Amino acid sequence: STSSNEKLLAAITPEHIAICTCAGSTEYTTTVSNTFPTQIMIDRIALYTDKVYVTTLMIDYSQSNYTSMNGNIVFTVISGVIEVHCSNNNLILKETAWFKANRIMPDKWK
Repeated sequence: STSSNEKLLAAITPEHIAICTCAGSTEYTTTVSNTFPTQIMIDRIALYTDKVYVTTLMIDYSQSNYTSMNGNIVFTVISGVIEVHCSNNNLILKETAWFKANRIMPDKWK
């Protein structure tokens, strides 16, 4: 909940965000609402973009099973145009079953 604070986001105004961690990992907390990315973080970045990519996703809390979500995330900028290329898929976080089951869709993303 303390990552990517408002001051940083306002300064960089991101169009795309790459989260290089396992969404929903219970490695540091067993409380699903506190797993990263938290709802607070999602609400904060929602003001700027819904193009959020995540390297890995926890698919089964009871078994600690992980799967590649986007995999390797590569941003390319050519003549000011940003392209995103992911090794697994280009699905954005809000479109995942994990997000729909564990987070609330911010109004800006609807």
